[in-house]
Amino acid sequence: ETFWIEGYKVELGKNEKGNVALLKNARAKDIWLHMKGIPSAHVIIHTDKQQLPQNIIEAAATLCVEFTTTSKDKFLVDYTPRREVTIQNGANVLYNKYKTIEVDTRV
Repeated sequence: ETFWIEGYKVELGKNEKGNVALLKNARAKDIWLHMKGIPSAHVIIHTDKQQLPQNIIEAAATLCVEFTTTSKDKFLVDYTPRREVTIQNGANVLYNKYKTIEVDTRV
């Protein structure tokens, strides 16, 4: 699934096949997002090597949560440049040098 947020292309994988395709097609400086500690949709923000405004990261993190769970709670979403993500098996990945953002769906 593809979304446009203030001119930035944001892609979301809804299942393992979609997540793997996203990872394989992303560029090194694109930003990858995933919910912390649980299986979730993968999200890629295509950056064109630009510095991303924080509100774009927040909007993409919210999409990640909304396409993963219908629960109303606070969730943590990790994000990092694609080059920091290593595909292990299928859509299972290892990543480092990441930041974490909180998404509150109770609002």
